[in-house]
Amino acid sequence: MAERLEDALEQTYQVVSSMVGLESAVIVWDGYFTGADGRSEAIFFEVHESGAANSVVSVQRYRRAGLFTKRILPVGELEQVIDDRPTVIKN
Repeated sequence: MAERLEDALEQTYQVVSSMVGLESAVIVWDGYFTGADGRSEAIFFEVHESGAANSVVSVQRYRRAGLFTKRILPVGELEQVIDDRPTVIKN
């Protein structure tokens, strides 16, 4: 188990790249995103596909709501933020 996000992602990339016959993979993590309207909590989705040179990273910002009934509400639309990371799926 990693203590830093960067270490956890590196470990995940190693596991995904070692899987034989994998067609696609989605790596998901919770973090913070800073956009034009400031910093907010967000879920990140990194999509890898066999045969693709690069992965695609998208983000969905969210906010917490409710005093007694805790809820998480999306803020805005899903945004593509990075599309030039090399894919970790080996053919």
